Amino acid sequence: TFKNLYCDYLKLPIGPKMKELYFKTLKGIYPSAEFLNKRCKIELSNCVFCEEEIESTEHIFFSCMYSNTLWGDLIEWLEPKIRLASNFTFTKKDVMCGILLEDRRIEMLLNLCIIVGKFFIHKCKWIKTQPTFYSFKNELKHYCKTIAMLRTKAAIKMTEVISASNLL
Repeated sequence: TFKNLYCDYLKLPIGPKMKELYFKTLKGIYPSAEFLNKRCKIELSNCVFCEEEIESTEHIFFSCMYSNTLWGDLIEWLEPKIRLASNFTFTKKDVMCGILLEDRRIEMLLNLCIIVGKFFIHKCKWIKTQPTFYSFKNELKHYCKTIAMLRTKAAIKMTEVISASNLL
């Protein structure tokens, strides 16, 4: 259910900054140029990646050609590992809110990838560099190795899912 999306991310083995970013994008309070203009009357600016559209939360994390390419490349990379449907794509709702699937293990893995991906895009925004799948994949692999060192119940479960999918 949608209620699960609001709470399940808290159970994932992710750091506080990733949880904070997820919360801010979920609640519509991410400090994009559009949000800051509405709240603080700060001048609107274009996307730091494509420089073509007004920087909104939706644009940064989903609609921008660079972010959208990252999500497409992620699906292409994951598809043979976890046997996604051949026409599977992330929707705006999936990226902004999380994904619900019947297979809870795949759901958990995809939501981890989405959250790490959004955090990666967020970091790219602040260092003013375009997100690339190659860099993201390295960061995701590094994060998965870090999770494997944790001994919490959630981390152990996630490590099992990562291992079963041959993500590393």
